[in-house]
Amino acid sequence: MARKNRKKNGAGPGFFPVSLAIGLTVISILCLAYLCLGLRCEALGRDLKAMEAECRALNKQLTNEEAKWHELVAPGNLARALAEHRLDMRWPRRDQVVTLTDTALRRGQRPLTQGDALTYVRVKRTVRHE
Repeated sequence: MARKNRKKNGAGPGFFPVSLAIGLTVISILCLAYLCLGLRCEALGRDLKAMEAECRALNKQLTNEEAKWHELVAPGNLARALAEHRLDMRWPRRDQVVTLTDTALRRGQRPLTQGDALTYVRVKRTVRHE
């Protein structure tokens, strides 16, 4: 009589099902991907929060600077600054004004449009700026 084959065909302590190994590998890869995405989203959220805070600070600074500018160019303050620097600002006299005319309009041609090339204008008289 022949002996029974008592070799263990994968039923011993070293046996681990391949399908279970593949499943655990897939699950661990998905868990790592989820963690990486979560960390990336948190980092982007921190960056966004910092940028929004910077934007708020810059908007506040802009508002302050605009208020300072409007206060500076108020008519009373402007007159005071001109007097402080001894500047005499007056409207020009009639003989100090230079009038520029378009030569095409003087000849009765059509007026210039945006697409037309630049043309030269004729100065009625020469003015010296002192």
